[in-house]
Amino acid sequence: MAVRFNGKSRTSARCRYRLCGWRLGKSIAAVLVCLCLISEARSEPDASLGAVNKFQFPIPSPSVDVTPQKFVLGGKSYAIPRNYVFHAENDGPGAVADISMRAMLPDLSAMTRETAHCFLNIREPCFTEVVLLGLTKGPVPATGPEQLRNLGPITHPDERIGLCGFHFLQTKGLEENAFQFFFSRLDNDSDASVIRCPKNGPRSRCVANANTQEGNSFYYNFARENLCSWTKIRGSAAELMASFRKAGETQ
Repeated sequence: MAVRFNGKSRTSARCRYRLCGWRLGKSIAAVLVCLCLISEARSEPDASLGAVNKFQFPIPSPSVDVTPQKFVLGGKSYAIPRNYVFHAENDGPGAVADISMRAMLPDLSAMTRETAHCFLNIREPCFTEVVLLGLTKGPVPATGPEQLRNLGPITHPDERIGLCGFHFLQTKGLEENAFQFFFSRLDNDSDASVIRCPKNGPRSRCVANANTQEGNSFYYNFARENLCSWTKIRGSAAELMASFRKAGETQ
């Protein structure tokens, strides 16, 4: 599969790296084979972002282009400015199964020339203000309460209170490797939302998902130090996905 950005197609890391990584150390001929394959992928005709192609590269070249790109995901159309998109996974003719994006707090703005260093370098202090987002095909497979029940065998039975008053369950085992699953009813939801955060470690990030109104879902991933803003980040992410859906319907 291939996803083209700025008129170029790039080959799949999963396909290319497995092929090249195993053989590069064995012979120079293998290098030529890999280069030949890459050259073939790049010679394919141009296609718009999200079109179905032979190859796919997991991390396409980022862009500051603000032109909206049309996607069809789960039978629904979305129009997303190019500078939000970092990856799109194909899902049959003319459709995608996943659209990975990045946005910056506090307003979930897309990448610009001035903020590109924050988006592209995890060692930059401002990377903690970058939220990883994604639209995925279909709804979340389990509700918040179902997720909490499924955590029973791997977490301590006692419910604890952590950052900003959020309740959480913690995984069993070594403290340094522990994960904490925070849960809360956000924005007066009928069900609790659940977010997973590493307890320790530098640049720790929390991840959660939620459903969209049209039957798909989205995930959001942000620095643990922003956990107190969980409700606001989830709400802003939901509004952003809804705006992409609205734009897709009108294009």
